[in-house]
Amino acid sequence: MRKVQLYLPQNIYAEFDLLAEQGNKPISTVIRNYIENTFNKRNDKGISTLIKLSKYNLKGGKDLASHIDEIVYK
Repeated sequence: MRKVQLYLPQNIYAEFDLLAEQGNKPISTVIRNYIENTFNKRNDKGISTLIKLSKYNLKGGKDLASHIDEIVYK
């Protein structure tokens, strides 16, 4: 883990502070958990991207990588 310092707008700090008091946790833990949860929601290991690509019904062959522009952007 790395130590960082950052400036937060007062209203955001107040929200984190309230959550920390409610959960009886240090504010740093609340902020760290918020950041981790945000990244975990965004990082689905590419599954959503693969699902979107599967809807295109792409047919390629063994040389798909060398002709990807022609196939995707035709």
